[in-house]
Amino acid sequence: MESVLSLLERYCGDYIPMCMPGHKRNLSLPHAEYLSHLAAGIDVTECAGLDNLNSPAGIFLESERIAASLWGARRSLYLVNGSTGGILAAVYAMAGAGDEVICARACHRSVYSALEITGAVPTFVDSLPDGSVSAGAVESALQNHPKARLVIITSPTYDGVICDVEKIADVCRLFGARLFVDEAHGAHFGLCGGIFGKSAISLGADVSVDSLHKTLPSLTGTAIMHIGEGAGAELSARLEAAAVMFMTSSPSYILSSSIDGCVRLLFEHGSEIIPAWHSLCEKFYERCKSLSAVRLLPPDGRDISKLVFDTSGTDMTGADFAALLREKYHIEPEAASPDTVLAMTGAGDTERTLEALLFAVSEIDAAAAPRAGGTRFPKNPPTPKRAALASDIKKSGAPCEAVPLTNARGRVSGEYIWAYPPGVPIIIPGEIFDDEIISFINETTAKKIELFSNFGGLISPSATVSCIKSDFFA
Repeated sequence: MESVLSLLERYCGDYIPMCMPGHKRNLSLPHAEYLSHLAAGIDVTECAGLDNLNSPAGIFLESERIAASLWGARRSLYLVNGSTGGILAAVYAMAGAGDEVICARACHRSVYSALEITGAVPTFVDSLPDGSVSAGAVESALQNHPKARLVIITSPTYDGVICDVEKIADVCRLFGARLFVDEAHGAHFGLCGGIFGKSAISLGADVSVDSLHKTLPSLTGTAIMHIGEGAGAELSARLEAAAVMFMTSSPSYILSSSIDGCVRLLFEHGSEIIPAWHSLCEKFYERCKSLSAVRLLPPDGRDISKLVFDTSGTDMTGADFAALLREKYHIEPEAASPDTVLAMTGAGDTERTLEALLFAVSEIDAAAAPRAGGTRFPKNPPTPKRAALASDIKKSGAPCEAVPLTNARGRVSGEYIWAYPPGVPIIIPGEIFDDEIISFINETTAKKIELFSNFGGLISPSATVSCIKSDFFA
């Protein structure tokens, strides 16, 4: 069947647009040279014969069926507003106001946004030291909250840590709960026999959301929602309706064609591309065994495509290491934490790109001063106590005031504070600042990691935080 891109190219060569968008595919528009660099020549709106991503019946539906066959889903839905849009839609379809939800504390901000929008009541499950959530912790939470009908976890995590999704899915079925997996960083899971790892859908999840653009050859903002065989027709219909609700009514055909192109590439040539990428990663880990001060964390229990360098045994912070890669070697790492740097590989990597990274890391390692007795900064922030639900804080219009972080002990947060990446909140509205949280924020910023908040912008040791006015809880 014809690809979305070839359909667009054929259509745009035949029709004069007396419709949106306003640039009219005019690449010669005076002073608008930027259009020719942005694929404006195939930028169209929903026109006859082009199908509609919000109600696919033709070329998009056929493409989504190919995607479902690749990942083993009952139904796959294309998303052009990233995994965030899919997460909002999935939680909205599966939880309502007052519903109890079991949720990994280390979820992405979009999960918290979804909980706030729906008014669902979360019970948070703390992560293990490696960042994963155990089946035992989920089971304990469901035992204590038998009315919960939805469990939300992240696997793989931002650093590539993989949860035992199969066991967690078994536990969920035992208690009659649905399992939703934020698999944004695992779009490559399940491909080519699961060489990188099995997909959440194949392991029993009811719903998962994958960001194609994070690891696969697709444009930024492209994602897929997968609906499992066990979800059933009713839930599947709710998910489809919610996906439309949280997606623009004018979904980009450029992004849609990118998803289609990526899916067709994987369907036709994935058996060459995915194993070759996996082999590059294996070779990289083997060659990094000679490093002395900097350590590449082994891929045990993690996605091998995520390269996490540990600097805790050196005189460098993760931010220092990332700055060297960026400024001296012109290599842009994905993220830095106080004592680690994450370099993400993807299907588009080559021997040349990984050779350049290895050369840079080897030089930095050779020049690094070992730090005796170096200990890694705590990876997971402490979990604060909760005074109120974030959704209740929002509904009540609780008044806030700026409080110096040093004076915030015992106060209730009126905002989210997070590092981005990875976008996991350190504290959320309704949670209480205590000594551990304040210390964690101070130590994080002292190690040159930027923190963000809803109202205060960048957080620094001298910054203020937004707290609920004390008399609100009187």
